[in-house]
Amino acid sequence: MLIYKGTVSFSPYGGGYWWHIHEMIFGFGSAIIVGFLLTAVQNWTGIASVKGKPLAALFFLWLLGRVVIF
Repeated sequence: MLIYKGTVSFSPYGGGYWWHIHEMIFGFGSAIIVGFLLTAVQNWTGIASVKGKPLAALFFLWLLGRVVIF
C-alpha cells in the first residue's frame, strides 16, 4: 500500500509486474515446495522432520530473500 500511495519508491529491474511474477514463482513457489517436502518426508520415511532452531533458520533464510530486495 505504501508503494501504491507513493509514500515509498520502489522500481525493481523490469518493473513491478515482472517483480511480482518473480516473487510468486521463486519466493512463494519454492516455499510451498519446501514446506510440502518438509512435512511429507516425515510421513514417507518415518524420519523426524526439521524442527526447532534449524527450521527457524530456514524460515529466516527465506525471509531474508524477501527483505533483501528493499
